[in-house]
Amino acid sequence: MFFLYTNNENFTFQGLAGRTCINQETLATLNQIENAQDNIKGRTLIIPVENGLFVPIDRGINSLEVLLQENWSTKSLTKEKIYYKINGREYLFLRSARFTPTERAYFLDSALRLPLDNNSFWVSSEFGKRKNPFSGEMKNHNGIDLAAPEGTPVYAIKDGAVYASIQNDPEFGNYIILSHDQGKMTSVYAHLSKISVDRYQYVKKGDIIGLVGQTGMATGPHLHFEIRQGGKAEDPRTRLKIEN
Repeated sequence: MFFLYTNNENFTFQGLAGRTCINQETLATLNQIENAQDNIKGRTLIIPVENGLFVPIDRGINSLEVLLQENWSTKSLTKEKIYYKINGREYLFLRSARFTPTERAYFLDSALRLPLDNNSFWVSSEFGKRKNPFSGEMKNHNGIDLAAPEGTPVYAIKDGAVYASIQNDPEFGNYIILSHDQGKMTSVYAHLSKISVDRYQYVKKGDIIGLVGQTGMATGPHLHFEIRQGGKAEDPRTRLKIEN
């Protein structure tokens, strides 16, 4: 019923679906792929031999899984239920099922947006080891710095809840932490001149959550931005389409 395929040929997700004759919905729901534009270079994917939707029984680990669970929990299934246990997770397999219009729209448009408008900033410091501008020590820089004029709008990169809204931190100044995908992912926005959201508030992708500033330990106006997956900092360039 299933095969493993490592994408060393650099197929796009759409290209792999076409090559295997298995639709994108089937591959996405079985491999925890949330967005049609996700980069699958070098990934090992599970390829089934039959089309349908794989709905996880346990708690969804991304927004698409949660949406699927919400939609299918209210529907009565007339056919015999089929379950698979794959890599420690149990799935309800809905043979030949396709995404609803809402699920499809989300799948095609759930990529992260930039925290600043594309033409409003330049990258002043990259992710990784760097010399601290204040102490001179070599330290990990767990995000990227986007230099922009003070007062530039800062946007939520994805739907989520405000986990923290902090004023006057000695290092980060005014900063926000958003929680996404039920806490599986967080994003951090620091050195703000203004915070426009409250703790526990729910925000949508593209909502203005604050303004660029130079509060805390900042040598000039910029946004310090982080993405953390499972608590571990990732280079935001791997998730965002930053052109400069």
